[in-house]
Amino acid sequence: MKQRKWTNVLALVVAVVASGSVFSVRTNSQDQPPHLQLLGTIPIPAPNPISSTDIVWADQPTGKVFFSDRSNSAVEVIDAASDLFVGRITSNAGGTLKFTGSAFGSTHEGPNGVVSTTDKKVWAGDGDSTVKVADFDPTSPTYLQIIASINTAGLTPVSACTGGTAGSCNRNDEIGYDPRDQIIMVDNDEPTSIQPFSTFISAKATSPGVYPVLGQINYAAQGLVASGGLEQPLWVPEYGVFLQTLPTTDAATGAGSIAVIDPLTETVERVISLAAYDCRPSGEALAPGTVLVVVACSNTTGAAPSSFPLVIDIDTGTEIGPGINQLGGGDEVNQNPGNNTFIVTSNLDAVSANPIVLGVIDADSGTWIENDPPATPAVGATPGSGGLATSGRGGNLAAWGGNSHVFVVVHPATPPGTDVCGFFGAIDYGCVAVFGPAQ
Repeated sequence: MKQRKWTNVLALVVAVVASGSVFSVRTNSQDQPPHLQLLGTIPIPAPNPISSTDIVWADQPTGKVFFSDRSNSAVEVIDAASDLFVGRITSNAGGTLKFTGSAFGSTHEGPNGVVSTTDKKVWAGDGDSTVKVADFDPTSPTYLQIIASINTAGLTPVSACTGGTAGSCNRNDEIGYDPRDQIIMVDNDEPTSIQPFSTFISAKATSPGVYPVLGQINYAAQGLVASGGLEQPLWVPEYGVFLQTLPTTDAATGAGSIAVIDPLTETVERVISLAAYDCRPSGEALAPGTVLVVVACSNTTGAAPSSFPLVIDIDTGTEIGPGINQLGGGDEVNQNPGNNTFIVTSNLDAVSANPIVLGVIDADSGTWIENDPPATPAVGATPGSGGLATSGRGGNLAAWGGNSHVFVVVHPATPPGTDVCGFFGAIDYGCVAVFGPAQ
């Protein structure tokens, strides 16, 4: 595929809206138009730059996008239909329930994984071994407030550790949701002195703010030693199972696996080894109606590329497509239901000095389509020259199928590096970059 290059941006319309979102519409004159183009950015309010964030999640029925913002001890809320910032979830009305995790670099960092449920609740793993539940129903008196906190520490022999901000169970990290059985699965990925474990929680409250813990799973007891911690649980509706990525399960190669888990019996049904692909997995995403999963891999041997996306058939464990080396694997990957593509952020690009880019992958064939914004070796004063950012960390992302917009968290660049946030006139505290189908 020919490498795509942007021409200079023509600012046709600049609108500053009440929410603080700043957008620029631009044109492109290339022989093969891009699949996605940068539409603009959404600034996130002070007080703190969004330099420590984690998972981004799009609620498809409502069009709300959530991401965990450790820098502001919050879950941020965006409206995907209008591309506007909606609000910030930090606590309950009295301040007795709040996110207590620390910023990046701590075993008690949080909030972390985020997922929404069908009753307009958003769940987030926190740094004190709890899961916080918040309300995002705009008709509710507790709108954008935390309504519950569920402890996962010290409940069974599986979780024989202590909770709290100084406890040995450490943070709750990634989280998944089974809408068929109304079950939440959340991972304590780095407890001290015991194996990482997962907790299953009922998403149906038995009384206001009370969500029962259904059970816990010890991977070592199921024949898997999760020495590299746990990454992402992913619900597969076709099979009624969770997929759980385990970064390191093969002592000989350092590679990892995907555990296939029955949420009702809380057991590992089978294991998909990724040793043949030199893959230490983190995020994963599913193409609906298929058995294809894209996994964000890091390399176990030190060979280039250091990270890469892997598209596999979960029935057979075989790779789909020619393999992808045009971008790295990132942390979180996502599926865009609007056009059946996989999307991933990466700081590895084959034609540049490693800027952070958004990569697009065809979910049918498993082939790379493009990186956005196309990265050029030199950093200029034009949005798109140098990718999303030239330093710092490219945050995670999610897509809403209603308009196929992709929302990518961009951390502030470390000077003298640049990022797309400042190009649109906002104070550069980091931002959410919005991509949409090219016109």
